Amino acid sequence: MEPQKKIKTIIDELGLENLSEEKKQELIMKMSEIAYKRVILRAIKNLSDEEAKELNGILKNQGEKQANDYLEEKNPDLFSAIVKEEVEKYRKEVLENVKE
Repeated sequence: MEPQKKIKTIIDELGLENLSEEKKQELIMKMSEIAYKRVILRAIKNLSDEEAKELNGILKNQGEKQANDYLEEKNPDLFSAIVKEEVEKYRKEVLENVKE
């Protein structure tokens, strides 16, 4: 499942489907940003120092899309697995925090 769709599912699981579309989109953007940062931090751990510097430059100068392309080029299976795992971990954390 695409990360954005997974985040939308989290909103439903939290019972927030009655929020206005504007609020939902705002929440989806914030949650997606958090999940993306976690993915990048984890992906960097699998890069050499030189590759990590290169990725950092891409993020600063070109943006997230190009950074994703770079990571997928380096190791597509690993990057895909990291995205799935981190989004799922984030989903579980959010749901657990709401229950407390």
